[in-house]
Amino acid sequence: MNTSGTAKAAPDQRVLRCAALLTAVLLWLPRTATAQTPEPAPQRLTLDDAVRRGLETSHRIAEAVARGECDRGIVLGGSGNGEAIVANKVHGIRCALCWNVETARLAREHNDSNVLSLGQRMIPDELALEIVRVWLATPFAGGRHARRIALIE
Repeated sequence: MNTSGTAKAAPDQRVLRCAALLTAVLLWLPRTATAQTPEPAPQRLTLDDAVRRGLETSHRIAEAVARGECDRGIVLGGSGNGEAIVANKVHGIRCALCWNVETARLAREHNDSNVLSLGQRMIPDELALEIVRVWLATPFAGGRHARRIALIE
């Protein structure tokens, strides 16, 4: 047990699993998609460093979407909550935390979500890939939903 108040220096299993899910998503994306990934993590990364880097990356991805550098972004974290909160602080971002295919479909269809947040500790990798597939394939329905988006903005 670490009682000194400092984070341990060995890579945390949660960090490694999140990196593995990110790799799976990037490998799964269609070849026509372009992906911007964060710089490689140092070999010895504390959990605190990993959390900070994850939140900074979420903010950079949200800013890139907001500036129009890409149409949509995907952020990953342990639960996905912190990443969604950070992304939603950027004006023009509608980040949806999705945990199943239905939430992914509705995030796009009804809310025109432009950033997807996934919690790697919350869902199996196979489900995460299916959520990404549905989220990318689902168009915004517009109509009455467009009026709600205008109120959100």
